[in-house]
Amino acid sequence: MLFLKFTRDPKEPSAQLYERSAANSPEFSRQNKGLMRFTPKCVDRQLTLPCYILLLLVAFTASGCGRGVQTAAAQSAPISVPPVDPDSDSADSKTKSSVSNEEATTFGNDLATVIRTKDSEKAGQLIAWREILKRAVAPFKVDKKTKDQLIQGAMTTVPQVTDNLSDSVAKGGSYQLVHVKRRSGYPFALFRFLDANGSFNYNLLRIRKVKGVVMADQFFNASTGEEMSDTFRNALAPGVQSLSWVGRLTGAQKRFFEDIEAQKNMVTAITAGKKQEALKIYDQMRPKLKKAKLSMLYRIMATSVEDEAAYATAVDEYLEAFPDDAAVGLITLDAGAIRKDADLLIKSHQSLNKWTGGDPYLDLIIGANLVAIDRNDLAVKLTKSIDPATVGIASAHDFKLAVGLAVKDHAEVLKQLRVLRDEFGLQFSDLSKAEGFEDFAKSPQHEQWKND
Repeated sequence: MLFLKFTRDPKEPSAQLYERSAANSPEFSRQNKGLMRFTPKCVDRQLTLPCYILLLLVAFTASGCGRGVQTAAAQSAPISVPPVDPDSDSADSKTKSSVSNEEATTFGNDLATVIRTKDSEKAGQLIAWREILKRAVAPFKVDKKTKDQLIQGAMTTVPQVTDNLSDSVAKGGSYQLVHVKRRSGYPFALFRFLDANGSFNYNLLRIRKVKGVVMADQFFNASTGEEMSDTFRNALAPGVQSLSWVGRLTGAQKRFFEDIEAQKNMVTAITAGKKQEALKIYDQMRPKLKKAKLSMLYRIMATSVEDEAAYATAVDEYLEAFPDDAAVGLITLDAGAIRKDADLLIKSHQSLNKWTGGDPYLDLIIGANLVAIDRNDLAVKLTKSIDPATVGIASAHDFKLAVGLAVKDHAEVLKQLRVLRDEFGLQFSDLSKAEGFEDFAKSPQHEQWKND
């Protein structure tokens, strides 16, 4: 999957303020140590989504579907995320679903638990993958037998969606239910994923009863801006289109497999930390493949954020190619922080807030980035009413602390320091000598901190 990554500038003295203790929260890694500066990056982003898409392509094209193709794959309008219903939180809200908000919340908590425990079998009972795949292949003008073969081949791959999330959580990440809100009368559960390095992404799942069982039958991913069935369909369409009646490897089919191989090699290189090699693979792609959505996302992942010019070019070209894409909110958050552009940060916040239905963690991230570019007024307005304890993640308290330092709210700084120390096990050095804490060091709250 594609994620934003918030890390410290290693040149800042405050980046050495504290070390993790054995009892520290797992998602708050050594790469996130320090206070004061938050820079979103695409470096080292997790690649869960691209990896399983490639596996799905292989499963589909290897499932014996070379016969029965009558015409080129048909186009289908993508599924869009509906806005949150105005009365979503009301007990009297209008509904098209027999699933109550309470049932949907139970579902959300169950799925989060399944991800944490890597219960693949249970995950398959909570997500209606077959329904999602049926939508993916529905527009393809092939016979029913071929569609069934496509679906069956894909069903062997889709468990990796949740398995890869589970693996990242096991390495120190988190997968949390943020809230349940109704959209177009149906309950939608929003999940926030963070990996051990602070990278994050959102999943939005529509919940309804499938054959009497409460399940998710739509799975939206913020990193691609698409519902899973659309992502699968868009990735598979060229291959389905190239299949022939006799299963011969035609020119179009050969190019399709070559494209899969190029994208797979690019993902492999990025995962191995060989980002320059990944960029060389991108440069050697045929022009049409270079402009494909996944290829352009891989390019962003492979480009070092320290090379601001190259990174900005990769982001700008993606935004130009996909201006209305839902993933733009994540991409513009990167761009806004790099360019120190408050307007772009706010635009990103508005886009993501609309897509997610709101998340206090997102507000805190934006706030921390705003104080980094001296827009304290906007940061305070955005974060003033947020209690990071409701998020339950160490970095949320760190973001709140950063805003407190910037606006000299010493009481808030003291509060968040205590939480990070007492609840997350962080160990701090002498703050009186820490850059950025000069004003706090002169405050009565610092004396309280020393005497704790």
